[in-house]
Amino acid sequence: MDEEQALMLSRWLDSIPNLLEKYEIQLISHTDNIGGQRYNEWLSRMRSQTVHGLLIQKDIPERMIHTRDWGAISMTPASCANRFFHTWFLF
Repeated sequence: MDEEQALMLSRWLDSIPNLLEKYEIQLISHTDNIGGQRYNEWLSRMRSQTVHGLLIQKDIPERMIHTRDWGAISMTPASCANRFFHTWFLF
């Protein structure tokens, strides 16, 4: 995640009213199927750890952040192959 993406994430989080009172956050990270399984699992973990760290910097309690690293398993259709990270808000 570059600085611009981190800033966009920060602004998006700031735009959600009562974020800490209403939601828990689930981070889901995955990769494409290029590369080996170990590499893709590592890459998936690195992506989620980066976003997790940014959420902690935003003073979101760790107990409210749930992470799933799926490696090359994707929950998006092939047309969305470049979207490797999802954030879900759990009620």
